[in-house]
Amino acid sequence: MTYLVVTGHRPDKLGGYSLETMRRLSEFAQVVLPIALSGLGPGVYSYWNEEGRRAPLVLSGMAQGWDQAVAAACCHLDLPWEAAVPFDGQEARWPHDAQRAYRTLLKRANHVWRVEPREPTCYEDSVELLHRRNKWMLDRAHNFPGSGVLALWNGTPGGTKHTWRESEKGSFVRMNAWPLWERFLAGKLASSDTRLTVEP
Repeated sequence: MTYLVVTGHRPDKLGGYSLETMRRLSEFAQVVLPIALSGLGPGVYSYWNEEGRRAPLVLSGMAQGWDQAVAAACCHLDLPWEAAVPFDGQEARWPHDAQRAYRTLLKRANHVWRVEPREPTCYEDSVELLHRRNKWMLDRAHNFPGSGVLALWNGTPGGTKHTWRESEKGSFVRMNAWPLWERFLAGKLASSDTRLTVEP
């Protein structure tokens, strides 16, 4: 089995909290996922078959933005994926529609991991639990040789940068889709120009 860990920005760095932003993200994720899975090694993308013994599993932390866009793309492409929920009630302060979309996605995951059984006590505690979730995903994937990390990171500070830097400590294939995202937004992403920024 092989994992592809997903890390990326929330909507505020991707165009805003709107249905249009999520539509564009999901469309982009559907283009990028097959490329990223193929980047894990020869034939990896073809492993998701009826036997499923070596199916690469996408692992999403289920934050709003890139995490959920990739989860939705997995559902659309019929790819196996797992959700890593940092704590119960992650969605409690989100708008009603966002909560409903989140819970609908969770129902479609192959498995839901709850990293922490408790809810955070304050903002600082919630940030710490989110970091623990990110580390948990990397630790789990590290146990399976050939796993990778797919980021949508623009270089700015935050949880995505922290996860990307933490992934340097493992033997991951590391791919950043940000350059392709910029081309996608500009309408310049051609089917022949779909190389991810890869770091071994």
